[in-house]
Amino acid sequence: MKHIYFANEKSETLVKTLTGHIDQNKNTLGSSVGSNWNRNLRYYYGNLFQGADDGLSYGGDQGELVKVRANQLRSLTRQFISLVSKNRLNFQATSQTSDTGNLADTRLINGLLSHIVGSQKLDIKGDMFLEHTACTGAGYIKAGWNTSKGPVVDVDEQGSAMYAGELELANVLPTDVIFDQKIHNFDDCDWVIVSVIRNRYDLIAQFPDLESAILRLSDSSSTSGITSYSDLNNSVKVFEFYHRPTPALPSGRLCVFGDDKTVFFDDVNPYKCIPIVQCKPEPIFNSPYGYTFLNDLVPLQELFDLSMSTAASNISAFGVQSMLVPEGADVSVKDIGGLSWISFKQANATGGGKPEPLQMPQTPQEVWRFGETIKTNMMEISNVNATLRGAPPSNVTSGTMAATLSANAVDFASTFAKAYYSSLESLMTISINIYRNFAKTPQIINIVGSNKAAVSKEFTGRELPEISKVTMRVASPLLSTSAGVSDIAEKLLNAKLIRSAQELLEVITTGNLESLYDADLSELELINAENDQLRDGIACRAINSDIHNLHIVQHKQVVNDPKLRTLAAKYNPQLAPQPDPTTGQPSKDGNPENIAKAYGIIKATLDHITEHLQSAQSTDPMLLGIIQTGALPPPQPQPQQQPPPQGK
Repeated sequence: MKHIYFANEKSETLVKTLTGHIDQNKNTLGSSVGSNWNRNLRYYYGNLFQGADDGLSYGGDQGELVKVRANQLRSLTRQFISLVSKNRLNFQATSQTSDTGNLADTRLINGLLSHIVGSQKLDIKGDMFLEHTACTGAGYIKAGWNTSKGPVVDVDEQGSAMYAGELELANVLPTDVIFDQKIHNFDDCDWVIVSVIRNRYDLIAQFPDLESAILRLSDSSSTSGITSYSDLNNSVKVFEFYHRPTPALPSGRLCVFGDDKTVFFDDVNPYKCIPIVQCKPEPIFNSPYGYTFLNDLVPLQELFDLSMSTAASNISAFGVQSMLVPEGADVSVKDIGGLSWISFKQANATGGGKPEPLQMPQTPQEVWRFGETIKTNMMEISNVNATLRGAPPSNVTSGTMAATLSANAVDFASTFAKAYYSSLESLMTISINIYRNFAKTPQIINIVGSNKAAVSKEFTGRELPEISKVTMRVASPLLSTSAGVSDIAEKLLNAKLIRSAQELLEVITTGNLESLYDADLSELELINAENDQLRDGIACRAINSDIHNLHIVQHKQVVNDPKLRTLAAKYNPQLAPQPDPTTGQPSKDGNPENIAKAYGIIKATLDHITEHLQSAQSTDPMLLGIIQTGALPPPQPQPQQQPPPQGK
């Protein structure tokens, strides 16, 4: 009997098999794994997760115990997420070739990457991506091409609008992602099922032949644990099955269905991959799941709630002053209101039985110290210290000390940051390929040039070149903390690299260091571009406003090659190209090509360096001083005139 791979089965048989995987996933979520996720989410969102008021609650036989939720866990997690995702998302594509045309196309892709970040609000979705990761150990984002979005480009035979389509990035809960649990590395999975919520009546408009089957689909129910209610019955759960191309299934497969009677799409996989990325910073050995520090914070959060509830119960019960008054004393509770009066029989009491305050048990200091100890432990586990939370210890008096205290948190966050950035890089690579495969009609984006000016660019998918990878450009993690920025600003100020109070205030208030080095960076970019030309033997021009000393030092690198100098020394000037007396065009160089090229590189470089030197000697010294320091040079003292000699 011939065995058939399940993904090669007919639609109805395939969907029944996939439905079995979906049911099995529900059982998994009901096990210890699902319980762990629900527990973490319950503490992360507080009573909201249970559909209850997040205020005070009461327990005990007569409601004498006050229950308090002081959610330090969420505060620490949000601070940690902010530390990981604080860098501005800035992606850069690398072309597979380096010719001029491909480099221009790479700039188009870089503009498209910037457009995706802005239009898809990837910074916000990235935070949610990290929230899911922190709560469950793994987060997911799905990329897709939505054919019902974008501008209208045509009308079909039935008069329905046809849209250009649009890239769509969406966060997906771990509970809605189903894959082979025996595959521990998500990137090795051959297939994945993901459940999404769709509007029932949009589906009917798109698939009128399936109207009755779509109406029979049950209303979608939340899998997050948060109670929701709607009597509109508009939303249904739809499942998307992605199979990547493999030897057993060379074209892959994409099947979209509601149940085995409602199949919306079943064909080869047009994405040519599984368009879902996973972020799992700390994989659990021999398991498809990830570990998160919330697993360690939850017990401490329970203890912190207990200590706060103990103090709150004591204050609630005994916060109002109680007064002792002997029986028979001529004191009415109406004489002094707002107090609790306790009557007792006097037994030879001194003082004539006057009313006295009853000192009830106070909240022990151990309760408060225990709460502070728990908070300290929670900060140590999450590596979010008091300095990062905006409350540095009293002995921290400089930016250097604050930056040192922040170093551990930055190092710990780097593990999450590596997984986060790697996942986003994969997501952006998938997104570019989606544009290449699905953008059949012209798309318009804005490309920001080196002068920060935006230029509109129109393109279609087939115009996008192949790219080798997409990388995330990340600043130093220390620059993601206010302490780190303050420390750097202090050092720059001491080194006199900050030239005005405005620059210092901008660095401290915004954390933006670009304004300090924009001019220097543009000069280095010019030098690097000129060096590229000089390495090809192309002459460059120096002008008076160049920083000549910097140019000379950097251009010298071009000729710092002994082999280049050895070849150039073999150049025979007698074989140099001579102009034709009739046409004026130079003849071909008679020297070997490699020798002629080496000579041309050294000649072009030395000529350019000489031009800088001559320009520096002839340029107004005041202009050179302004370029170097950014300020007018101090006025030169005028020579004192000697009085004329007195006659005898």
